[in-house]
Amino acid sequence: MLINFKRGQPSLDILPTELFLKSTQQLFSELNAAEDVLQYGPELGHPEFLDNLAKFLTKEYQMPVSSKQLCVTPGASLSLQHILSILTRPDAQTKYVYLQDPTYFLVFDIFLDLGYRRDQFVSVPEEGEDGMDIDVLEDHLHRHCRIQNGGRERDSMVFDSVLYCVPSHANPTGSILSSEKRKRLVDLGRKYNMLIICDDVYDALTYEGPVPKRLVAYDLEEPKEKHVVISNGSFSKLLSPGARVGWIEADSAIIKQLGDSGSFKSGGSPAYLSSQIINTMMKQDVLHHHVAYIREVLSDRLHNGLWHPIQKHLVPLGCRVTIKPKGGYFVWLTLPFSADKLIDIIQTHKIELQVGVGTLFNVKKNVDCDVRLCFAHYDTSTLQEGVDRLKKAILIGLT
Repeated sequence: MLINFKRGQPSLDILPTELFLKSTQQLFSELNAAEDVLQYGPELGHPEFLDNLAKFLTKEYQMPVSSKQLCVTPGASLSLQHILSILTRPDAQTKYVYLQDPTYFLVFDIFLDLGYRRDQFVSVPEEGEDGMDIDVLEDHLHRHCRIQNGGRERDSMVFDSVLYCVPSHANPTGSILSSEKRKRLVDLGRKYNMLIICDDVYDALTYEGPVPKRLVAYDLEEPKEKHVVISNGSFSKLLSPGARVGWIEADSAIIKQLGDSGSFKSGGSPAYLSSQIINTMMKQDVLHHHVAYIREVLSDRLHNGLWHPIQKHLVPLGCRVTIKPKGGYFVWLTLPFSADKLIDIIQTHKIELQVGVGTLFNVKKNVDCDVRLCFAHYDTSTLQEGVDRLKKAILIGLT
């Protein structure tokens, strides 16, 4: 059996088919199901769903979330595309795309599809477990972007630049942006009219310590300032990728701007049916229990499936893991030789293994020795077998 560490998705055994079945049956047994579920929905989402989502997130994030600052989306990827299409102008005002480096590799195509060019991409390198090097970002902003001076610029809903980042349990490295850096980012966003889009799909999948305070929470603490942060969330990792339900959390003015778009007005709330199914789960208070179960399973897979086997079998061979993940989906492993060499060995010796090669995630395509390993797609014993196969390939490379 091929063990594909590159695949960043949950395993089939933790997808809750029975939970969806019961919730769907309950939903369609209600008296007004035709009107409440199968008709067009309000642009921002059903009010009851938004209220229950706010309560759910308040408990998961361990801090208050308001339904007035939420909007339903069809998942984080389409939501990102929607946000960019409404709030940025790649051929005019929005000159630069700042990207955490390394970053989620499929995000490049989303920006390119909207008209951005690769020469607009600016690397903001990570400098360890506390995330991006904010000094690098600030230096580029200072040299290339104008300072916002209030007036028309202050109220503008089109931004001069945009930063995409995964602040908590980053894909692919597992880093967590420090609170000091989060505060600085919000200040820089306001100063330079920079939109900050946070891919917050892993926050609730925190296995050690408290859930990090999200950037949007820092942004919303200052009601009189221009708001620049959007938290882009999804149930794909918490419940099911196929549900295609997510949410945006931001200041109510940003929420209104996104909800007033032509596509939302024409088609109503996206993911309306699926969101109502999930609403039933939240009303029955079963979703928290499922998310707690997912955390328990994935924590075991991280520690016993990858982390400890890597320390035992791969570190003595010269491998390194700079960041020990405290949540999320991934381990970022540095090999004793190039990742390209590893791929050649795997193919030549027909080892049934795939990994995410580091250059795939780099904003700047430099040769490197890093690979991304996902621990969500296989059970613990299969992950251990995957480490054994990786050890075999590394030993061949060292001889």
